[in-house]
Amino acid sequence: SVAQALPKVERKKRGEKTDIVFLERAKESLARALELDGKYHRALVNLAAVQTGLRDFDGAKISLAKAAEAGADKVLVAMLQGIVAAEQGKWPDAVAAFHDAVKVSGEHPRALYCLALALQNKGDKEKAKETYAAFLAKENKGSAWATAALAQVSMLSSTTP
Repeated sequence: SVAQALPKVERKKRGEKTDIVFLERAKESLARALELDGKYHRALVNLAAVQTGLRDFDGAKISLAKAAEAGADKVLVAMLQGIVAAEQGKWPDAVAAFHDAVKVSGEHPRALYCLALALQNKGDKEKAKETYAAFLAKENKGSAWATAALAQVSMLSSTTP
């Protein structure tokens, strides 16, 4: 799972009953907000994130398309599109979405990390190592994200001839 490769400080346990109940309640609240304003892009983005957590990927894609149309932040939409694709194991789609996020964000470190992870899972190890290096050049060296990236680079280096 993509979540397993994210730093522990960013990762939540998925599938626990309390988590599912929380997500279902959030989905209901967001649906009520969208009844009042169907173009409320923040609610649409949050709904897509909740739907992803509930593994309703088709619903998440629809919510993200509506959010983009309503003017939501392009980087956030691209990142969530990448996460939706990655959670389904659709690595070429994840790479494309994260690449868009990198391009639109001006190489934001989190977008670079997610792109590197998607490239790695797609099997493009050399490009993944290059992208992790670009990420590490921008990221705070002591962060959990940097530690996770270094671990991924180490693993890639030990498995690549």
